[in-house]
Amino acid sequence: MNVTELRIARGWSQAELARQSGLKEQDVTDVEAGTGKMFIDTLSLLPDGLTVDISRLFRNRTDSTDLCRKRAITTLDLETDQTRL
Repeated sequence: MNVTELRIARGWSQAELARQSGLKEQDVTDVEAGTGKMFIDTLSLLPDGLTVDISRLFRNRTDSTDLCRKRAITTLDLETDQTRL
């Protein structure tokens, strides 16, 4: 589960997660949106606020790099198939 899913599962707003974690609401917004720079000291506060192990925040994570790789492979496969016809 990611931060947003964990927060919603608790019925919390971003403001409440910020309060529970000792962060600014904008920090929570940035983490959930994947924007801005996160420093390890900021990032380490989220699992404490959510009362989860930090590793849980990174499970089943699909980032844009993985998506780009999948698209590139799919495109390459399609191009290879078309040259065989």
